[in-house]
Amino acid sequence: MYNACIAAIDATRGRLFHYQRTADGSGMHESFVEDESLVNPARHERPSELFSDKPGSSRVAAHGFGLDDHRDYNLDKLDETFARWVLARIRELCDQHHSERVIVCASPRMLGHLRACRNGILGEGQILVEVPRDYTKLAPDELRDRLAAHHLLPSAPPRS
Repeated sequence: MYNACIAAIDATRGRLFHYQRTADGSGMHESFVEDESLVNPARHERPSELFSDKPGSSRVAAHGFGLDDHRDYNLDKLDETFARWVLARIRELCDQHHSERVIVCASPRMLGHLRACRNGILGEGQILVEVPRDYTKLAPDELRDRLAAHHLLPSAPPRS
């Protein structure tokens, strides 16, 4: 039996999947199921909704030079909070499905946020594999094929 929890994450959403492959007397059986789709509500808002444009907070001063209102820092904090939330959900799914492997597909920037807050998330003996690619927009079959191409999942059986 082979169990894996797969996460495809970017700054706006996280898609969580569970893969299971078993063999019995009737042959090989596998399932690749999307368990949950998480949305980062802060990243679905316009900057004008997230940040104040009141006097003194503008990005360009009256004299034409730029001011740093720390928007990039604040966006990083929002992404880090989302990464922590997604990791907690991954842990719950791993516990639910008894997954021995966690495969995380994310952009390099999001992988950095995930690495920064992953301590204590994985269970003992679980293997974490990072794929520095944004696969959040792929259909489940496409994602499964890409992971097999990276040799992270067994080759897919022929589709009928």
